[in-house]
Amino acid sequence: MAELSTGGLVYGIRLRWESRYRYVGLTTKSAQTRLRQHWKQAAAGRKTPFYDWLRKQDRNDVVVDHLDWADELDELAEAEIAWIALLRLEGQPLLNLAAGGLGPTGVEWTAEMRRAASIRATGRKMPSRFGEENPFYMGEHSPEQRASGLLRARVRMSGLTIRTTGNLERTTPASAM
Repeated sequence: MAELSTGGLVYGIRLRWESRYRYVGLTTKSAQTRLRQHWKQAAAGRKTPFYDWLRKQDRNDVVVDHLDWADELDELAEAEIAWIALLRLEGQPLLNLAAGGLGPTGVEWTAEMRRAASIRATGRKMPSRFGEENPFYMGEHSPEQRASGLLRARVRMSGLTIRTTGNLERTTPASAM
């Protein structure tokens, strides 16, 4: 596999009045461009400790420093790993989830992390419960509930909608989807 000859820099993000870094990253762009991208990700609601921290800060209080430079991507990845290890050894409160490098996200998901992400994705407050763990397990709907459900299913399939007044109204194919 041919090596890419793209250089880049390792950068550190901190508050203007502090010498402690909160995040270390690498980029083939400028550090300021990468910081703007981080702000955009934070505004979009990305959920990581770093982006949670960044959302709480004022833009004018956050600065980015050049820590290292490398001519090759593999050297850049090694430099990022070395900087993260060094700063963690010094006890700096880094919010990086990974040790650095060129991985897709740098995070290896645990089963607990996957469960939590699944719950967040469905918008539920608690995970789905199947079988005997489900409170409705072996339960039955009342005849009124069954009739209502059947009516709603037939109406959906026919292209009609039920208005809150109980009247039926024909919908267009686009709005029936």
